[in-house]
Amino acid sequence: IDGGEPMDVRASGTGADNSAWGHGTFIAGLIAKVAPEARILPIRALDPAGVGTTYNIVKAVEFARASGAHVINMSFGAPDKLDGLDKALSDSRDTAVLVAAVGNFGSDGLKQYPADESFVLAVAALDDRGVKAPFSNFGSLVDVAAPGVQLASTFPENQYASWSGTSFAAPLVAA
Repeated sequence: IDGGEPMDVRASGTGADNSAWGHGTFIAGLIAKVAPEARILPIRALDPAGVGTTYNIVKAVEFARASGAHVINMSFGAPDKLDGLDKALSDSRDTAVLVAAVGNFGSDGLKQYPADESFVLAVAALDDRGVKAPFSNFGSLVDVAAPGVQLASTFPENQYASWSGTSFAAPLVAA
């Protein structure tokens, strides 16, 4: 939530990290592919490098709840609980299904928030054979798994792209 348009914008300047540029557009395309009648409320809480503040993440969840979202997809994660996010999620759980990516560290039992919250549906990634993707976290944290390897979807500037990660398995479940 930065007051700007919810469109993906490249970071400006020389050497700017754009590793997450297009992330939101890609996720919206996956949701539209699986649930074409779904209404998508795009909320940007992280910058083109995938970095943001806890404040913006909390405000994004609160905005989704206040806007009447029935499902809140969280294709991000942190190794520790984020101050204030627990309350925002707890306040949202009675009116929305909460879905989160479990992380891309290939680890068993590595905590990843918000996926580690008991009331959040934690999503791992599968490859095209239905086997756990090598990068996907796994173990008791996981509630469900979905495809997450070399998925094709929309990308900014009228493009399509292929991307892998639990960030992309989560919206398939959310859809």
